Amino acid sequence: MYPSVDVSLQQFQDDITDFEWRLGCLLCRVWDDCPAAEAAGKLLEMFGFMLERPLIRQQLRHKSLRLVRLLSGELERAERLLDGRREAGGAAGKNLPPAAGRLARAHHLRQRVQTAMRSYEAVRHLCLDSEEAELLLRQYDRTSVLLRQYCDAVYSDWSGRVDADCDFGLEQSVMLRSRDDLLRVNFTPQLAAVLREVKYLQAQRNVPPRAAEIFSRRQTFRKNICSLELLVSCYNQVVSSVSVEFPLVQQQLQEVQEKLTEAERLTWSCEGWQLIQQIREQLCEFHCRLSRARANMDAMTRSIQAWSVSPLLERTGGQTDSLLDLEGGAQLDRRYTQIRESGAELLRLTQENRELLGAEPAESWVRYLDHIDDKVLDGFFQLLSISLHFLSDNMNPESGGAPLLCVCVQLQEAECVLSCRLTDRLKSLLDQIYTAAELIHPLSVCRDPHQLALQQQVELCVLRGEVLRRGQEVQEEAERLREQLDRFSFLWQDDRQEVMQQFLTYGRVPSPEELEAEAPPPAAPPTLQDFSREVESYERLRGEASRLDERPVLSGWLRLDLRPFRRSLLSVIQSWRRMFTQHLLESVCSR
Repeated sequence: MYPSVDVSLQQFQDDITDFEWRLGCLLCRVWDDCPAAEAAGKLLEMFGFMLERPLIRQQLRHKSLRLVRLLSGELERAERLLDGRREAGGAAGKNLPPAAGRLARAHHLRQRVQTAMRSYEAVRHLCLDSEEAELLLRQYDRTSVLLRQYCDAVYSDWSGRVDADCDFGLEQSVMLRSRDDLLRVNFTPQLAAVLREVKYLQAQRNVPPRAAEIFSRRQTFRKNICSLELLVSCYNQVVSSVSVEFPLVQQQLQEVQEKLTEAERLTWSCEGWQLIQQIREQLCEFHCRLSRARANMDAMTRSIQAWSVSPLLERTGGQTDSLLDLEGGAQLDRRYTQIRESGAELLRLTQENRELLGAEPAESWVRYLDHIDDKVLDGFFQLLSISLHFLSDNMNPESGGAPLLCVCVQLQEAECVLSCRLTDRLKSLLDQIYTAAELIHPLSVCRDPHQLALQQQVELCVLRGEVLRRGQEVQEEAERLREQLDRFSFLWQDDRQEVMQQFLTYGRVPSPEELEAEAPPPAAPPTLQDFSREVESYERLRGEASRLDERPVLSGWLRLDLRPFRRSLLSVIQSWRRMFTQHLLESVCSR
């Protein structure tokens, strides 16, 4: 049997009532968790339509008083903020001029209050009989009046002094000169503030006629300011950067200064902007020429500084353990070519600067050439200094580096000699270093050659003397070592046939004193033991020669190559030994 319609309807209504009751309880809990009026307003925006349900409205009625208290606190905070800004003069908004910034802040504060009060409208019917609600409305009216009065006061204050600011700004000179003779654009902050204020206020209020007239000329002001900024920038860069070029461009600068003096008397209300344009064009052209001349001078400096990046003389292959490259002159030729090309480039850039600066052959131009010659001389000084330091440091016995030079010991024309005289080779190396200064002639005809000036430099003379002194010391040490090898000198100085004849006559080789004595030694044909003794003596000499150090190093930097001498010595010893063994062989064969 089906239930009646009345019973089903009653059940449905009970379910709806229960759902509304639970939903009302949930909204009450969420309402209690709202920390401020803004959060309560957002809650009402989302669920305000539920207040149409009587049960939910009845549950939230006693909660509406809490919203009133939150709104009252919000209005009090707004009034305190407004009072604080009024006492502090009003903080301007971000990126806004003062008056427009204060009005913008007041507008934001008004929107904040109005947004908070909109949430009250949703529950106003719940607390019509509340005394607190009446106080809230009166408080809102008072806050609105205070905001309106504040905005009117800010605008009145600005509009009352805008005419004076405009007149003051327009009567100022367009440019001012500082104590260090630099210029700056003199567009007053007050006039700039008027333009900015009008830009933001014209959409909200009626601006004063004077301010509106100034604002209508904003594009003209912007164009003139840009023109002046370019003029001032060019002039300041010219004045700040000109140094050695000043005597050459002094007359041109004087002409510009005369025109600038006239332009500095112009104000923002004048119409003489054609003069500003003429000066700007002249200054820009002059600044461009001077900048190119300065760039050329910087290029000269970089080219000269590149010489002293590395010494003229280097070890073979650039290896730290190799000897000085003396055989192949390709590396030195490349450095000479680099310096010659730099000299040609210096001459070209100097001629270009002469045209750019409009210089005439006069005393000022000679001083300019002397300046360039001084740079070249300093570049050569640095090059020679680093090259001489390279030799001096590598010739230092305490450096602990690899040998720098090598000299061969050879047997030539019956004499033990060095392949070259070390001091002569060092002088040749020093001449090669100083020759670099001859590759570029001075630009000024009044200057002495660079090499002559460098030869008089005390520091370079000290380094040169240090190199030659160490070379002389090692030369003497090498001579002492060579003299030690003279103990083998009889092998290449004595006549082998004569010595053989003496041996066959006396059975030994008598000394020169014995042969020169009044009574010569008795004749005694040699025996087989005598031949064996002589052959063994040459075998000992051969072993001694084989044990000679092939490549001794003197003072840590000079290597002596004894291999050519040792090969020749072993060959001579072998010849002596062969002489005795060959004689024995021939004697045996003849019998």
